[in-house]
Amino acid sequence: MPVSVNLNNGLDKAYEDKTLDEILSAPPSALAGVTDKDAELLNEALGIQTARDFGSNKHSRWPASSSRCPARSADGQPTPAPTSNPHGTPARRCLVRDAAVP
Repeated sequence: MPVSVNLNNGLDKAYEDKTLDEILSAPPSALAGVTDKDAELLNEALGIQTARDFGSNKHSRWPASSSRCPARSADGQPTPAPTSNPHGTPARRCLVRDAAVP
């Protein structure tokens, strides 16, 4: 079944009419809010050269995954937040399962 997704709000205007493959192969500056200088710094620091690299890099997967987990205090106790992530997985496990950061 074909799926249609509008990515325009997340893209630089110059990439709004591109195919998904063209967007993923583009530099990170194709993403809205990422400047050419930001893209240079991402390449220097993390070796990120394309939007695909940015999305699959372990340094961007971990924060994205952890942001879906409920907040916990320093001692590991839940803060006044839901006790599981949207998948129903206990909070302590969601980082390991979702991010799989080595």
